[in-house]
Amino acid sequence: MADHAAADLQKNPLKYMRELLEQAEEIEAKLAIAQPKADVFDANCAVNGETLARFARSLPQVSSLMIKKDLARS
Repeated sequence: MADHAAADLQKNPLKYMRELLEQAEEIEAKLAIAQPKADVFDANCAVNGETLARFARSLPQVSSLMIKKDLARS
């Protein structure tokens, strides 16, 4: 923490607490989106040792060509 930030924290601790709470809310919102995806992955891929590509190909509306492009980007 920079010296000026430490001084600001001492002068106005509520400001920093509000910022921390806002950050916590943002993280909780991201987790709410990511957790169901992680649960599906754990239930289908991690247990069976299945790759993400193989799992995606098993989905009825997924194009194999699009999977290849997406996996190449990641």
